[in-house]
Amino acid sequence: MQETRGLILIVDDEESIRDIVGRRLEKEGYTCVTAADGKEALEVIADRNFELVLLDIKMPGISGMEVLAQMSAEHSNTCVIMATALVERQMAVEAMQLGALDYITKPLDLSDLCMRVERALEKKRLVRENAEYRIHIAEQALSESEDKFKRLLEEMSDGYFVVQDSKIVFANSKSAQMLGYSLEEITGRLVNELLPPEIAGNLAKIYKRRVKGEDVPVHYEIDLPRKD
Repeated sequence: MQETRGLILIVDDEESIRDIVGRRLEKEGYTCVTAADGKEALEVIADRNFELVLLDIKMPGISGMEVLAQMSAEHSNTCVIMATALVERQMAVEAMQLGALDYITKPLDLSDLCMRVERALEKKRLVRENAEYRIHIAEQALSESEDKFKRLLEEMSDGYFVVQDSKIVFANSKSAQMLGYSLEEITGRLVNELLPPEIAGNLAKIYKRRVKGEDVPVHYEIDLPRKD
């Protein structure tokens, strides 16, 4: 089965336009779905994820502008190309301000339409790849920052470990050495397992008071027994 170039929704109250445009875009390798008005368009959009919507501006009932406004709020990743009569060009410009990527005037030039569809989807692809690249760079920078932080802690002469949700998620070699554990033994343990019951209970009380917003000490000392 040949892979589709994308799923497109054609919204127009003229059946002939839906048929002609659908056949041409399918010839170009796209999969097309049609809707006869704004109400039907919103119902279809709610059930399926479209790469692009070709949307007529003037339709009975819910207008293309109303459909576009809802799509901008709920389906911002979907490309929208508005179809408009020459006298509605100013409205098409307003549609682009609402989030449409492009507009094409009627009567439709099918070759021009195919070019605009391809251009819109290419822009969407570039935007998606750019976003993914930014996320990759941010994750890489975070990973490098964490590595530097851990190297710094390893060089400390003091013991140091990090506790999240009562579990030790990081410990430097000095802390393990001071407590008589290996790094493998201490990392991942519940911190309460390292404490005498009475000390663990006191720490739990302090934590609960802090969560309630009470004024409790931020810094305090406790004795941690060694493994031996």
